[in-house]
Amino acid sequence: MRLSPLAVPLISVRGGISSSLWRIGPAWVVAAAAWHARPAAWNAAFLLQLLSAVVLADAIWGIFWQVLRYDPAAVSIAPAARKRPARLPYALTDAPAARLWRWLADEAQPGYALQGWPLALLLSVLVAFPLGRTAVGLTLAVILVSLLGLVWIRRTRRAPASLLALLSVTLPWLLGQALVGPATATTLGLIAGFTLLVWGLLRCQQQAPLVWLTPLGTIVVVVTLILQPAPVAAGLTGFLGLIPYWYGLGQPAPIPAAHWAQMYPWLLATLLVAAGA
Repeated sequence: MRLSPLAVPLISVRGGISSSLWRIGPAWVVAAAAWHARPAAWNAAFLLQLLSAVVLADAIWGIFWQVLRYDPAAVSIAPAARKRPARLPYALTDAPAARLWRWLADEAQPGYALQGWPLALLLSVLVAFPLGRTAVGLTLAVILVSLLGLVWIRRTRRAPASLLALLSVTLPWLLGQALVGPATATTLGLIAGFTLLVWGLLRCQQQAPLVWLTPLGTIVVVVTLILQPAPVAAGLTGFLGLIPYWYGLGQPAPIPAAHWAQMYPWLLATLLVAAGA
């Protein structure tokens, strides 16, 4: 199972950078959210917080996304290790807590779904706690969404596009917004619009398109900007949102990888123009 390039983090925790950096991804979404929220000052303290949020949302949360690349058929079955008998009641073999702990320990082994999660949990504690309760809560939400994605994949063998959109747009935007203050109605409209837009793009890349999702997301963004009011930004965003259709978006035929690479910068420009309004 191959995960869509649009749903892969831009920054690797090992120091690597995605080959398709100029696309909508968590790092750009966090920066766009902070820009749209209009911080009081872009001083050194705020820039450090913003950098920490970018690393958390993209590189660290991206480790949790590994479950969405998981292929159960590719994992060899290893013989079960012998375990010591537990003495505590809640750790007995049939206790719910013991079953949960065994499942987490098994899945965290190399080649299994939760590989790398212990490192991600440690880094999340180090980065999320200084950013505040919202960052901690959103990290817990990422973990929950990732586990739901794993359950989904075990049933359907396909990464859920809706959850991928939440991980790549919704939760990173809320994290960037939290650096400045509470979300406004305009912010919520932009979050909803870009989540729908990316959800539609992901479905298209999975060869299971819902043709109305991406245009609906663009319409929600444009209407939100009109109501803000920011008519110039609304018009420019609408124009930029139409350009990917010149490369075959919305057509029944599969879109070549080269055309996707040409679409990504225009979609990113749509995000940045809307956030700057």
